[in-house]
Amino acid sequence: MATQLLVCLLLLLPGPPKDKPAKGEPQQVTLQNNTLPGHLTTHDVKRTIRRTTKRAKFTETLVWQQVARLVQCNVAQGDTSKIVCYQMVVDRPASVLKLLEDKKEIKPTPAAARFNLPGGSTKLSSEKRTGRESPTRLPPGDSPQNIILLSLMDAAYWPAKKIDAKHTWTRPIDRDDFEGTQTLQFIDLGDLDGKTVSRVAVKVTGKFRGAMAREHRFLKAEGVLYWSRLDQHMARFEGTASWQRARQQGIEECDMTVEADLRETSQLTDDAQGKVKEQMSAFVGALNATNQGTTKDALAACKGFRQSWPDSIWMPAVTELEQQITKASSGADRMGRTQLKETIAKAIVSYEAARTNGDADLLDVTVRAMADVARDYGAILGKLCRDKNEETRATAAFALAFGVQPQDAKAVQKCVDDSSLKVRTMALVGLAAAGNTRTDAEMLLRLLDDKEAGIRRRALQAVATCVARENFAVAKLVAKIDRLMVYDKVTGVRADAVEALASIGAPTDVPKLEQALKHELDTEIRERIDRAIEVLKARG
Repeated sequence: MATQLLVCLLLLLPGPPKDKPAKGEPQQVTLQNNTLPGHLTTHDVKRTIRRTTKRAKFTETLVWQQVARLVQCNVAQGDTSKIVCYQMVVDRPASVLKLLEDKKEIKPTPAAARFNLPGGSTKLSSEKRTGRESPTRLPPGDSPQNIILLSLMDAAYWPAKKIDAKHTWTRPIDRDDFEGTQTLQFIDLGDLDGKTVSRVAVKVTGKFRGAMAREHRFLKAEGVLYWSRLDQHMARFEGTASWQRARQQGIEECDMTVEADLRETSQLTDDAQGKVKEQMSAFVGALNATNQGTTKDALAACKGFRQSWPDSIWMPAVTELEQQITKASSGADRMGRTQLKETIAKAIVSYEAARTNGDADLLDVTVRAMADVARDYGAILGKLCRDKNEETRATAAFALAFGVQPQDAKAVQKCVDDSSLKVRTMALVGLAAAGNTRTDAEMLLRLLDDKEAGIRRRALQAVATCVARENFAVAKLVAKIDRLMVYDKVTGVRADAVEALASIGAPTDVPKLEQALKHELDTEIRERIDRAIEVLKARG
């Protein structure tokens, strides 16, 4: 079980023991993180996201919000110069604020589940902390949010000297999913709620990488961090970010605002710090018992925690752990084979409907549900992939394509080469739906020559979602897709070829789309080509 916890930036600006600077005082600060033992803070972080999507007959605007309570406590470990930072986030379920079709607001407001928005969660972790950089954990969200929040708010990389107003410094960001530069500037000393604060501007430039770059385009992220000069912690954060996502129905425009506010702060005594360490040790014991599968011991540890520290600040994490243990051990949600096959069959229908109607939200809901099925029933699905009945093998192949285990991939690979056309087709449908990046690109290249149009179509769909643009097979795939766009006699194959090229292609492939446009008579495919050209040009 992951024990990562989200934390906002609690950064110190050591200064003279006074609140407001004297008139004419130089605008100077020294920046470092909070490493004071016993320092306890609570922040609220609110994210508001606006997503604009072009539907067939209108433009849809969805506005939703999620609020997290962040708790951080510094505790000395032996030598007082070493600090362990205990961090907890209580993330409340997302709520839909508004849904518009063009300018018409839809009432009643749909539930968050309709749009695959996240539910609540509580997580707890501990990490060491230094004065120049900090272990930053931020509220969870989808992949673009996670990347942007980390790039924007993980600003604790300070110059080891006193700096003047307007001083600017940079930090490179080099991760598998993002590359860019974080630029920071100490603006000045200002006033916030009657207290002097130091303001630091943060700006991020860069681009998504790897699988993220297939559908997403980073636009901008910037914000301002405020630190209380006297109290030596973050007083507020304000930020904005925007990005795009290419979907079947067109480009989604996403904008996000982030606000973090300090709610309370206190200084724990040595005895209180000792209790915090005891509580964390007890929680780790319960967590270890859970991971080892000793449910009885895990629940007993949680019960002991409640009895010993009923008012603990970490109680939300204990409650979350108890709920997970109870759900996992009850077996109430386990399905028999018949129910399992029925559930997968319904998911297949939902997936095809979502693709046909361009309903990205329904698509996301279905994909997440199948990922859970593959995780919980992988062993059973593997056996069903070898069943004598082709319907059973086809259903199992679709679901197992969402698995993350090596044996899952091997089983699906065999299904792709099954003697049954239905099994082969559904294995490819599953790979395309899951966006499984471990899919063999050379296998998909081979299938683009298959005599069955349905296999060619599904292979193209899998190329669009599974193959990264940096894959060594992309050049050969693009050449094959180029011929299919122009010469394949099946309309559906040509349409899927356009989508595949839009996914793995580069700006240099725009002439291929322009050439295909000269040959294409189908109106819908011509529209897809126009969108693909727009996507590839923007990628440059």
